[in-house]
Amino acid sequence: MKTKWKVVLGIIVGVVFVAIIVAQVTQGINVDVQKIESGDIDVSFNETGELVSEDKRNIYSMYSATINNIMVAEGSKVSKGELLATLEDTELNYKLNELESNLRSISNKKELNTRILENNLDVAEKNYERMKALYEKGAIPTVEIEEAEEALKLAEFDLKQNTVSLANEKEAIIARKNMLLHQKNSHNIYAPIDGVIASVDVKEGEISNPQTAIMKLLPIDGHSELLVESTVLTQDVNDLYNGLSVNLTFERRNEDLVFAGKVIGISPYAKESYSPLGLEEERVKITILPDIPEGANLAPGYKLDVEFITKEESDVLAVPKNALFTYEGEDALFIVDNNRAKVQEVITGIESRRDVVIKEGLSKNDLVITNPQVDGLSDGSRVSYE
Repeated sequence: MKTKWKVVLGIIVGVVFVAIIVAQVTQGINVDVQKIESGDIDVSFNETGELVSEDKRNIYSMYSATINNIMVAEGSKVSKGELLATLEDTELNYKLNELESNLRSISNKKELNTRILENNLDVAEKNYERMKALYEKGAIPTVEIEEAEEALKLAEFDLKQNTVSLANEKEAIIARKNMLLHQKNSHNIYAPIDGVIASVDVKEGEISNPQTAIMKLLPIDGHSELLVESTVLTQDVNDLYNGLSVNLTFERRNEDLVFAGKVIGISPYAKESYSPLGLEEERVKITILPDIPEGANLAPGYKLDVEFITKEESDVLAVPKNALFTYEGEDALFIVDNNRAKVQEVITGIESRRDVVIKEGLSKNDLVITNPQVDGLSDGSRVSYE
């Protein structure tokens, strides 16, 4: 009995297998197809951009020094004259204390020298008066009264010169002190306008660089024109130019806001940065003028997707990239010819993210198989499609 059931089951399996084979032969392999029509294609790449205010102020330190304290954070609202950060000024304080000591020393020196020189002058005056009286009586020769007079003039000169010299020395020290006080004050960084801190680009303990902004400040009135700043890899920047069209997308919960823009600035130099994967790369800053739709509620700091359109071609034939494969060392694809797959060698052109232009090998209305990796598909295979 068991043997009989095994025979019956084997017959059923065989019938099903034969039915599948017959179905494949008569109906063909089911494939996805696309009817080829002419259209437009563009070559582009995407980066992230950020809306910024045209009046954004970069805040710099005037000197290279350690950043002691940062008083604000991103988003902080500040008033004109408010302290934003302080730089290390210990060395300046040492120099100022030294100058204060020098000023006190000059005062003491002046007091001591003045007493000595005034005493010398008093002695010279008395000696001159005595010698003058003797000269008038004919008791001494002319040369002695002349010597006494010369000594008096020298004492007067020494006293005057001491005053002038110490005054000049004091003036030089005060000038040096004022310069250091100005530097010390410049080690305190203040807000130049009322505004909102857009970004803080340094950390406490880092060394400030006068050539690099330590933070960015946006005007508080918010009426300035908005721009978009993005960065691109150095290998992409050669395809960009001022006036190049871009597509900008701001993601919203219900419907994304898509609008156009154009490149208005390309930085002449690149900066090192790191990708999200931690790989070192060189990037160039690109400035874009956006055509923001009226009524769009956008503000500085909002992130956008930026599509840079580097090439455009019209009235071309294009197929999805996944329709292509290599056949005998050449680019090829399958077209449907009388319900059978036919290998068709082609010459390709520019590529977008999804499609590739076919310059030779295809005609309008050709049916191209877009999933050539389907099992069993080969040149001459019978195919079916919807």
